[in-house]
Amino acid sequence: MTLNGNPLLNSRQASELCGIKYQTFLKWTREGKVPHTRFNQRVIRFDAEKLNAWKIKNTVVCDPDANQQQSQGS
Repeated sequence: MTLNGNPLLNSRQASELCGIKYQTFLKWTREGKVPHTRFNQRVIRFDAEKLNAWKIKNTVVCDPDANQQQSQGS
């Protein structure tokens, strides 16, 4: 299935692409946190390009040095 020429993924494929547990991914989808297209009540698809952009936007980078500096009062 495609939308505007982009392949669409099902929920399981999309959760694997994002590296998120399937149940968490479904919850976030229901909460509107994940970009998706709903074709009807049961069919939801995910555009891989939009998911990749969403992943980049929502990635948190942990910097262990920042925590160490903060605890030293710097």
